[in-house]
Amino acid sequence: MFGQHQVTDRCWEAAYFQVHLLAKAIARAGSTEVEDVLQTMRGLEYDAPQGRVRIDEHNHHTYLYSRIGRANGDGQFDILYESQKALKPDPYAVAPDFNGWSSLTGRRP
Repeated sequence: MFGQHQVTDRCWEAAYFQVHLLAKAIARAGSTEVEDVLQTMRGLEYDAPQGRVRIDEHNHHTYLYSRIGRANGDGQFDILYESQKALKPDPYAVAPDFNGWSSLTGRRP
């Protein structure tokens, strides 16, 4: 479960940078009161393993890098596409607009 050959996943990486963001917000707020911390989280950035991530000022979700991969025989993924910048979070994407996908990837859906 641990060691140099263990591969991290999105959940481990998210937990790692979220704890760092929380610590940064608490230090900036000078308080652990929820409302104080929430105010300091707006726009907060951190250099996560995936790249620089940022908390959206309006919905408190995180700008993240997108990767699309194909499972390989080693139990890992071959990356087919990776965004060049962190993508704006859309936590309410109930009916995604696939036309916008082309502008992000340069490919048609």
